[in-house]
Amino acid sequence: MKNKITNTRLSNDQIGIFYIGQAGFLFKYNNIYVLIDPYLSDYVDRYCSTEKIKWKRKYAPPVEPQELSFVDYVICTHAHLDHMDPDTLSKIYLNRT
Repeated sequence: MKNKITNTRLSNDQIGIFYIGQAGFLFKYNNIYVLIDPYLSDYVDRYCSTEKIKWKRKYAPPVEPQELSFVDYVICTHAHLDHMDPDTLSKIYLNRT
């Protein structure tokens, strides 16, 4: 998916919008990349599930967090763990280019 995002050519008046699963999107504009609400792990399932309530992902993430290390900005719309995923954010940060 990284290659699809970075190789997508856009004119100066276009915005690329890429769905990255759950509530997450990546926006590309003039080679600036903005990531919104990335949740690319199973953090919520591991730390918030109980015997009665399971927080399983509905499908696998389309990209590994470290593949998004090229993003310029990350916006988390609110402090729920499926919008501000510590595992995803740390991998993006630690692998940034």
